[in-house]
This record gives sequence, C-alpha cells and structure tokens, in this order.
Amino acid sequence: MSDCVGDACSALQAKALALSGVKAAPAKPPEAMHQFPFAVCYPYQPGSLELVSYGLGTWIQTIRLELHGMRVNLPQDVALMTPYGQAMLEAIMDDPTLGGVTEVLEVRPAFGVLSWNGQENVHIGWAFDIDAKFNLTP
Repeated sequence: MSDCVGDACSALQAKALALSGVKAAPAKPPEAMHQFPFAVCYPYQPGSLELVSYGLGTWIQTIRLELHGMRVNLPQDVALMTPYGQAMLEAIMDDPTLGGVTEVLEVRPAFGVLSWNGQENVHIGWAFDIDAKFNLTP
C-alpha cells in the first residue's frame, strides 16, 4: 500500500531539515523535542476526493508543516525564526511537486506561537498549511 501523503510529508521534512540551522525533522511527531529549531509535518484538516472516472480520482489534502523554535527570549526568538518563512517558501517553490509525489496548489504560511503536546505558548515559529493534489488510481 502506498502512502502519498506520507511521502509528501517526508519530502517537506527533508526540505525543512536542509534549511540552515534546523536541527531535527523527525519522521513521526514525538511526544517531546529538545532540539531547536525543529520541523514536524502531518495531514491537517479534512481533505476531498473528486472521482474523475472509474478508477481515477483526485485527492486534495492539506498538509501542515511546522517549524518550531524555543520561546525563551521573545525578541531574540522572533529574530531567529522569522527568516525561515521565506526560506521554506523558496524551498517549496523550487520543487512544487515535492520530488514528483504531488502537486502543491497553495501554501498559507502563518507566524506565531505554536503549542506542542498540549502545552500552550511554549514555542514560536511557522505553520505552513499546504494544499497538495494527489492523483489516485487503485
């Protein structure tokens, strides 16, 4: 069984890990992280399936990529994390198929406070909501 969304997440994790200074991009979101900045990626919000014809469908799924920085000294942490927004957008623009896995339709970046494992206001960074299109055949 293939996992096209998982493959897209892996490609995004690899792009995030390639950014200068990113220390970790675990394949699965762990309970706790101690290396900053780090990236996590997972399917986010409901997707949609359009049945094009018998045996052929188009799946649109939002994938969330988060780049987390530690929130200790707010001015310093904001200055550290802000440049990752443009860097990640450029990495996606350089390869909008994520290595041939999908077609990126839209990216919605947001900067701010990020929670982790139920703890609010512990991290600061970027959340990228990425709409990806997958062509499915059984």
